[in-house]
Amino acid sequence: MDELIRPDWERGREFIKNLIDSGSTRSLRGLAKIAGIQPSIISRFLKGGALEVGSAIKLYMALPDDIDVVKRRTFLQIMGLYPLVLQLNRDLLSSEELQSLNPIESGSPSEEGTRLMALGYQRAPSSWVTPNSWEKAIPFFQDAEKAFGVASSQAARAALEATQMLINLGNYDKVQAELLRIEHTYISIMDLETQAEWYRISGWLAYHQGNFAHAEKWLKKTIKIAKLTGIDRLADFHFLGRLYCDWGQVRRQQQEAYLLFHKAEEFLDKAYEHQHKQASDVRRAFDLFRKAQLLQAQHNWQEAQELRTRARQMFANDLAVLHIDLEEAKLDLEDGETQTPKLKAEKALREWAQVKYAKGMSDALRVLGFSNYIQGKPVQALEPYVAALCIYPFENHLDSQKLGISIANLRSDIIIKEGRKAFQTLMQRIRELEEGQQGYFSYLVNVSADRSADITRVFNKIEGPLNKLML
Repeated sequence: MDELIRPDWERGREFIKNLIDSGSTRSLRGLAKIAGIQPSIISRFLKGGALEVGSAIKLYMALPDDIDVVKRRTFLQIMGLYPLVLQLNRDLLSSEELQSLNPIESGSPSEEGTRLMALGYQRAPSSWVTPNSWEKAIPFFQDAEKAFGVASSQAARAALEATQMLINLGNYDKVQAELLRIEHTYISIMDLETQAEWYRISGWLAYHQGNFAHAEKWLKKTIKIAKLTGIDRLADFHFLGRLYCDWGQVRRQQQEAYLLFHKAEEFLDKAYEHQHKQASDVRRAFDLFRKAQLLQAQHNWQEAQELRTRARQMFANDLAVLHIDLEEAKLDLEDGETQTPKLKAEKALREWAQVKYAKGMSDALRVLGFSNYIQGKPVQALEPYVAALCIYPFENHLDSQKLGISIANLRSDIIIKEGRKAFQTLMQRIRELEEGQQGYFSYLVNVSADRSADITRVFNKIEGPLNKLML
């Protein structure tokens, strides 16, 4: 079996309802807890929404031990999944048992590939409720690609899953190389859904690299495929909205900025609407949070606060709520409050470090630097600012551009007040902290990608001509 079977959602809903009614899992929430997914995902599915592959896999892995082989096979068939265990006549296998099985026992390459994909999904966090590991998931997706073989579109999908992990980790050079390799290897056999995934990741990469025009081109292709296939989830409305929001902030002409902000609102609203029935609360919370950022950029502070409050409630205990903590910490600092924002930023820094989220660590360090700056401590502000840029050194990203301006202003203040020699001495001390990975630079160990060349470039820019730093 080389392709996914088309899901029969109605039978799938009936299966889950019967499972809950039988009392085997006690309740919907009980099933969700065992599966490790949000209860709202199951609830929306039962009300008519679709179910993502990752959630379907987790539900399969959570089936009670007393469910027989026939029912397990039926579940796989109606959910449109490959076989997720090597031998259906065995009881439900734990992840450790799956991992220890000899691949030679597999009935086909597709079964082995799917077994490895399932292990990858288990390690890759679909949300940040617990600090699972993107980094640990990558080898399983890579091995799945090899198992499927270059003649299968599923191999391309496995490769793209690994690439998504790399982009989460901020390893953009590797992402670029992988996208080119995947295109060269699989372009002739990728199905439309896999093509949409390639376009989506390409759009994300272009956005993070500050190439908004290319990002727009790739992300619009996901919408085209969604219309062609009738699969709404393939259209990345959310990231288009985020893209237009940032793009509007760098346009100098007011009319251009207005049009881009209007597009941002349109696509973020579309994203929320399309995800209302089938996406998790966390994904919909991100739509609200990004729209709040859009409203904040347009100086609509009250409505932005209302959306952040709603998003916070939907994030619940998910680690993604740290995005809101940092956003509000920054706003509180602008209002003159210092102690609470600093505590929030320190907490976010520690927790983002657990999942090796480079962008999140950088955002937290920016807030810590800003906290010192508004307290009249420019010298103490410089270290977290420089560490933030070393951890996330992508100078064309909007946040990095803002950080570059902040560092340039900070350097001017220090030189005016203390003298150029004092600034050079301070930078030498900061270089020593980086080389010894001390202070805030100790968080470099939580960055998956090799930043050595980027760090050299960052220090050279800060210590070089002022106009280059502010580009």
